[in-house]
Amino acid sequence: MRLEYLHLAIIVFSFIALILVVSMLLIMLRKRAITRARKSIANQLEPWIMDIILENAPLDSENFPVPANISLLLERKLARKVLLRELVKVKRSLSGVSGENLEKLFSQLELQEISLHRTTSKRWHVKSKGIQELGTMNHQASYERILELTNNEDLMVRMEAQTAMVRLRGYKGLEFFNTLTYPLSEWHQVNILHLLAHQPVSEQVGILDWLNSTNPSVVQFALKLIAEQHAGEFYQQVLACLDSPYEIVRKEAILCLGQVPSMTTIAELTAHFNKEDNKNLRLCIIKEFAGNGSEEDIAFLKTLQQVEDVDIKLAASKSLLQLQ
Repeated sequence: MRLEYLHLAIIVFSFIALILVVSMLLIMLRKRAITRARKSIANQLEPWIMDIILENAPLDSENFPVPANISLLLERKLARKVLLRELVKVKRSLSGVSGENLEKLFSQLELQEISLHRTTSKRWHVKSKGIQELGTMNHQASYERILELTNNEDLMVRMEAQTAMVRLRGYKGLEFFNTLTYPLSEWHQVNILHLLAHQPVSEQVGILDWLNSTNPSVVQFALKLIAEQHAGEFYQQVLACLDSPYEIVRKEAILCLGQVPSMTTIAELTAHFNKEDNKNLRLCIIKEFAGNGSEEDIAFLKTLQQVEDVDIKLAASKSLLQLQ
């Protein structure tokens, strides 16, 4: 009887294994078929996309002509998704009239519906893809939807949404700072700064509000922005950040003062050195003497060479070598 059960178990497990193998083969075949179909569709769309890129932009009331064969092809959902992917891929490397042509075609064919649907997905990578598509194609009408996702619990989703906001509206897109409850990573701050690199900062963009934010990473970003653009008009506000309870803010303020030099910068840093109880920040201050100090600061650095802390001594000696 036990032998019969063993034979039955072997048959059942063999049957399950066969089903798994067949299922895997079918999945692989399906993926290959979809890949071939995507490639075939992309090859058919490529000449038309190139014509759109090279064509003069039509008037606002006009649309790009869609050839009959392309119109028939785009009745397929897969073809529309392939077209969307190709437009986004090409748009990343284009600007001016060519880029605007692709944006207009994106809206003309209502491809944003695909992207907007993706932003409702429960899968973070699909949601992020939809956001990225809307931002890349400069779809301004999606601004409010993307704004809703800038404080999403998923890190990748909210980073993609925040990036898209800046792509769509520049400094105005940073309005999500007002409600942001999650921290901005250092890498993401640098990414946003890169997008704003050619846009001058001023009080009108909201920087004073950011410097007073309850989110320390927002304050940190504002200080990075001031430093990158050497915006000396915010010098007093930067000084005030030296008294922040957050270490990351005080550190960024120290670094920022080094990039927004003033006649009183070193004196202010010297005064703060005596109040600062964080060793790493004290070392940051000493390093700033190397780039912004003068012969008048040599005496102070020499006093630091007399302290017991080896790291402080070494940092002071390095800065002295730069000044002497």
